[in-house]
Amino acid sequence: MEFGYNEAQQKVRELTAEFVQTKINPRLQSPPDPEKFDRSLWKACAEQGLLSYGMPESWNSKAQGSLLTMVMALESFGYACDDNGLPFALASQGCTIQHSLLAHGSQAQQDDFLPGCISGDLIGATAMTEPDAGSDSNSIGMFAEKTDQGYLLSGEKLMITLAPVADFCIVFATVNKKAGRWGITAFLVELDTPGAEVIGPVPKLGLDSAPMGRIKLDACLVAENRRMGPEGAGAAIAHQLLEVERTCILASQVGRMHRQLEDTVDYAKNRKQFGQPIGGFQAVSHRMADMRVRLENARLLLYKTAWKMDQGESARLESSMLKLAISEDFLASSIDSMRIHGGYSYIEDHFSGRDTRDALGGVLYAGTSDIQRNIIASLLGL
Repeated sequence: MEFGYNEAQQKVRELTAEFVQTKINPRLQSPPDPEKFDRSLWKACAEQGLLSYGMPESWNSKAQGSLLTMVMALESFGYACDDNGLPFALASQGCTIQHSLLAHGSQAQQDDFLPGCISGDLIGATAMTEPDAGSDSNSIGMFAEKTDQGYLLSGEKLMITLAPVADFCIVFATVNKKAGRWGITAFLVELDTPGAEVIGPVPKLGLDSAPMGRIKLDACLVAENRRMGPEGAGAAIAHQLLEVERTCILASQVGRMHRQLEDTVDYAKNRKQFGQPIGGFQAVSHRMADMRVRLENARLLLYKTAWKMDQGESARLESSMLKLAISEDFLASSIDSMRIHGGYSYIEDHFSGRDTRDALGGVLYAGTSDIQRNIIASLLGL
């Protein structure tokens, strides 16, 4: 086992942090405005190579095809960035959209979408959740009617990260409502297609710079060559998509946990009450000890899961454990940080309060914490 960074990985971490601190942070809105997505920042991140990581050499001029390298870059981005939403959005596209195209897209589909995604010229989204279909993806109601011209998609999708700024979307619909999961099929829908309506951004509690919206499709014609995989393969595609998403989507939060701990320790050393720094009180120091343990566990799970996927092995168990652990740990550490900073953290712009609002989403998206527990239990044979 090797628990250190090799030279290339260390360079990626350092260059990513330097890029964020010099090129991104000075241009961030504070607080972020969900109505004003800065596409120039997105393009700058792509030009830095942040949407190239995890892509094979044929699609990646920077030749950083390892998923482990990608999560390390995202972790470093999360550590350095003053905003949690932008790295979350980058992870959503780099892991979820691009890896799905690689795994399940035809060569023509990859040719049409991957170059633009990697360059930052195209933004993609994933549409799975519906008003009556969240964790129960077998209840998807969006219908895809087969015609001579292709498929007519009708229905509504909710809670779609990047939908208000996306150029295209991976949409899951059913071609046969009676078939349950075996009718679910994946489609690539360009959002300027007649019959497609994007609504949003919708207000939410945190991650404001990663806009979220919904889409309505009304007899939206999607050509057959925009179907991903065969009919009925959508559930399998969705499960593989979620496995990769759960591995990567919280990588930046591990970096944020690191910076959060450093900032909190520094505060506890300098803030004095009752004649001494508050870090000298056991009730305070124990909270920071717990924060450090959570950080270490989160990083080890993140790296192990990404490494395992790089070996071509299934990481369904690991990705669910990772999603559960990091989301709950980031929330717990954010609340501990708020307690240590006291009333100052309740002021809107304070990083501890902002982290807590951002962390709340982590226990919900990409499968709630209880869904992750269900998956883990099922893989234990329960």
